[in-house]
Amino acid sequence: TGENAWTWLRKRAAKIGGPSEAALLGTAALYATITTILLIGGVPPQRSPAHGLSRVVKDFRAWDGRCEEQRTVHPKGGPTIVEIRQNPIIMKRSILLFASTIVAFATYAQMIIVQEDFEGVADGDYVAASLGAPWTTWSGAAGTPEDAQISTIQAQSGTNSVMITSTTPSTGGTSDLLLLLGDRTSGIYGLAWNMYIPQGNGGYFNIQHAEEPGVEWAIDVTFKADGTIELGANNASSNYSVNYPHDEWFSVEFLINLNTMQALFTMNEGAPFTWPFNTAVDATTGMNQLGSVNFFSYAGGDPVMYFIDDVVFIDLSNVGIAQLDEDLVQIYPNPATDLLTVELPDLSVERIVLMDVAGRNVQEVTVNGLQPVHRMDVGALAAGSYTLRAITEEGEVVKRLIKH
Repeated sequence: TGENAWTWLRKRAAKIGGPSEAALLGTAALYATITTILLIGGVPPQRSPAHGLSRVVKDFRAWDGRCEEQRTVHPKGGPTIVEIRQNPIIMKRSILLFASTIVAFATYAQMIIVQEDFEGVADGDYVAASLGAPWTTWSGAAGTPEDAQISTIQAQSGTNSVMITSTTPSTGGTSDLLLLLGDRTSGIYGLAWNMYIPQGNGGYFNIQHAEEPGVEWAIDVTFKADGTIELGANNASSNYSVNYPHDEWFSVEFLINLNTMQALFTMNEGAPFTWPFNTAVDATTGMNQLGSVNFFSYAGGDPVMYFIDDVVFIDLSNVGIAQLDEDLVQIYPNPATDLLTVELPDLSVERIVLMDVAGRNVQEVTVNGLQPVHRMDVGALAAGSYTLRAITEEGEVVKRLIKH
């Protein structure tokens, strides 16, 4: 695009009242961001012994003395790769939009709610039936033809992706996959995935304002077989100004600010489309709520075949809140079955929040300052993995909890 990632993100964030430049950049924190994650689109990295990087660095610069950007260009003209770290956590190019706000669970508080590359599932398996929540189908029929299938025909990373096709393109169906996003009514969120559409085909998705499907559409996006994109949002039905490419992976990216009721859509980091998120597709005042993404086998009457891979859903609401050493808080027993003890010996904690794997608050208690021991009844919670956040004036401590 001719501008580095940080400039690009600051401009997009400012458009919809997202995190300030100071919150995005911090000072030393942003450098910690770069040194702990890998943003990659294309083939797996190859180590360069001289630099410890994925490939020879083609462009290396300092931005305002506070961060460093490294761009590595694929030798055969593939996507840009940014990497610094010996054993990186791999996040695909689809989250480049959120690069300067992700701090790899180290310096600032944020939460990756969903990060799914569909590996470890067999070719032909149904997505919702194999992976479970937060994946389901329009009518809750996991494991049926309504459930999309894993495919090895195409993959942005690894060997697997999700393939969606239709034998009745004029009406669409039968694949009707849902990714539930939690019926969120506040906060700032990043949502992205990679998409591949073979020549002669198209695809489709929409965002629902509610997890219960069919209540209200926030936006629908149709990828026509001729390469054009039709958007439906806020009573605006028009071609998106950027065409999508056939026979190659491209990114789909959303930045949704429920606090300001604004949202931004972009494809392959192209021209942004913004709209008031609290409107339905027909422009009537709607729910300011983020419910789900619906991947439906439809392309506006055109032949349907598309693939999705590397889905990422991130809570950016707490970017700028320092994340403190997890050893400052002790929880036991872990795994827990009924009563959970939380020890806060040296912290003046304001709140303790327990969140499920979808990022929803399932329990929250107020703590009166220096209360060194607190007990929480988790007996009614479903078995699974949870995140405990102990929130203070100085920042927060994040712990992982297993509930049996």
